[in-house]
Amino acid sequence: MEKLAEVKVFRDPIYTYIYVKDRIVWDLINTKPMQRLRRIHQLGGTFQAFPSAEHTRFGHALGVYEMARLLIETVPDLQEALNEREQLLVKCAALLHDIGHGPFSHAMETLFQMDHEALSVQLILDQSGEIYPLLQKIDATFAADVAAIIAKKYPRELLVQLVSSQLDADRMDYLRRDAYFSGVPYGNFDPVRILRVMRVVEDRVVFKESGMHAIENYIMSRYHMYWQIYFHPIGRSYELVLAALVNRLRTLRTEGYQFQVEPTLIFALMDQGQKIDLATYLLIDENTIYYYVTMMTQEQDESLAAISSRFLNRQLLQYCPDPDGTLFQKLSTLIERYSPQLLPLCVRDEPMVQQPYQYYQQSETKMIVPIEFVLPNGQVVEISEISPIVRAISQEEFVGEPLLFYPYQQINELLQQHPEYQESLAVLLSEK
Repeated sequence: MEKLAEVKVFRDPIYTYIYVKDRIVWDLINTKPMQRLRRIHQLGGTFQAFPSAEHTRFGHALGVYEMARLLIETVPDLQEALNEREQLLVKCAALLHDIGHGPFSHAMETLFQMDHEALSVQLILDQSGEIYPLLQKIDATFAADVAAIIAKKYPRELLVQLVSSQLDADRMDYLRRDAYFSGVPYGNFDPVRILRVMRVVEDRVVFKESGMHAIENYIMSRYHMYWQIYFHPIGRSYELVLAALVNRLRTLRTEGYQFQVEPTLIFALMDQGQKIDLATYLLIDENTIYYYVTMMTQEQDESLAAISSRFLNRQLLQYCPDPDGTLFQKLSTLIERYSPQLLPLCVRDEPMVQQPYQYYQQSETKMIVPIEFVLPNGQVVEISEISPIVRAISQEEFVGEPLLFYPYQQINELLQQHPEYQESLAVLLSEK
C-alpha cells in the first residue's frame, strides 16, 4: 500500500486539517468524478434558507474520509481488527461514497428516479472511467470491495458499519459540517468522547456504557438538525420550484416545443434516469443546470420563462399549514377557474417524517444496524435497553405538519380580482 513521500493536508473548519497519507487516496481526490463534487451543494436547496451553507459535496467527502481515518488511527480495537488492506478499503469507501450525487443532491433523485448510492457504485466499477483503474492497482478485487461497502453488501459487516450505519463516519461529519456552515448549534456533539469509548466486540462496533450520554447527545443533535435544517420549508420551496420547472420542460417537449437552447443534458436525465451513460452524467452539475435555467428565462414560453426566473432569482413559494387539505382544495378551485397556469406552483406537500433512531432491520434494500453498548460484565445490549431517552424517541415516528406552498404575489392578485374567495383564503395573505 503505497504511501505519499510527503503527507498532504487540507485546511478544514471541522478538523482543522485533513491528512492524506496514502497514494491511492490522493489520486482519487484528483479524479474528475471527485472534483465534480465541488460543483454540487451539500444541502440541496437548504442554502436558500441559510446563506452561509454554501459548502459542497466535495468538502463533505473529504470530511467523511478524515472521520474514517480518525476512527481507524485512534481506536485501538479497530487497528487490531482491520488489516492494512481493510483500513484502506474503509478510507476509499468513505471518500467515494457520494460521487454519484447529482445537482441539488436528493431533489434530483426524486425528480428523475435516481439513486446516488447506486450511481456511486456504477462510477467505481466503470472500467472505462478514472476510478476503477486506480483502485485495481491495489489488487484485482479492490474496486469491487470498495463498491460493496458503499452498497452495504460487503461480507464483513464491520467495514460497512464504519461508513454507513446509525453512527458512522458519514453522519459524524455531515452533522457537524452542516451545523457549522448553517450557523446553528444543533449539530454539535462530542466526537472525541465517542471515539474514546468505541470498541469492537464479535466483529462489530459497540461502545462502553460510560459513553452513553455522548451518544444520546449525538442522536438528539441529529433529531434537531433534521427539523431545523434539513426539513426547512424554504429549502423545500426551492425544490418545488425546480420540480415545476422540470415538469414544464417535460410538457413542452411532449408538445414538440422548439427550445432556443435545448437542455439536452436534462433530457438525458429524463430519458435514461438511473441507466444514464456515466460519461454524460459526469457532465451534469449545478453549473450545468444554472446555465440551462438562465437560458430558459429567455424562452418564448411564458410559463417556462417565469418559473426559470423564479428559480434563478429566489422568488420562492410562500407556505402555511394545511392539516386537512381544505386550503389546497379551495385554492385549487380558484386557480382552475381563473388562472390554471399557476397550478404547478400550488402544492400541498406531504408531511416530513423522521425517526431519529431505529432498531435493527434488514431486507434486500434496507439494513439498519443498531447502536450497541458493552456492559462491564461483557454483555452487549442495544442502546434503548439502557437509555430512557433513546427508548422514548425510538418508539414512534415524528411527523411534521402538511404544508401548502403557493406563489404569494400571484395569489394575492387573484384574490383581489375575485374578492368572493378572500374570506376563505385570507390566511394565505397574512404576513409570514
